[in-house]
Amino acid sequence: MVVRKYANRRLYDTDQSRYVNLEWLAQRLRDGHSIEVVDAETGEDLTAQVLAQILLEVRDALPRIPKETMTRVLHLDDESMDEFFGAHIGRALADYLDGKPANVEDDAPEDALPSPDDWADEATGASSHVRKRADATTEDEVAALRRELDDLKALIRTALQRSS
Repeated sequence: MVVRKYANRRLYDTDQSRYVNLEWLAQRLRDGHSIEVVDAETGEDLTAQVLAQILLEVRDALPRIPKETMTRVLHLDDESMDEFFGAHIGRALADYLDGKPANVEDDAPEDALPSPDDWADEATGASSHVRKRADATTEDEVAALRRELDDLKALIRTALQRSS
């Protein structure tokens, strides 16, 4: 679906020939649709900006991201930030979704979502969910996951040292 964004911040769905809001776009995304947002005057791709806006304003993600984490990410240089977001965040999300229990619904209540502390437990292998998942895999897969975790820790340490 192509959405045009006008200078007055209004969003226009070209498929349905009507104005829409961020909440409507968020619901379409949750329903599995993909969107492309373009500036109505210049044709510039604004998709990433609108997706970030949906995350922060509609999905209220900001309070869920620890301030310390945001500060540490902002300390990264451009190359490290590109690597962190490009490789590690995508892989972490894919791993999370692959290991998500089948009985957890995508639209489960907010309190069913893991807290930032739970994410930290998962990253260190402390959560029961990760332990169950590791038990169900082969030793080689567990070793590969540990190597990836060690690589991520080293990358973060290096980035923090560069920013100090």
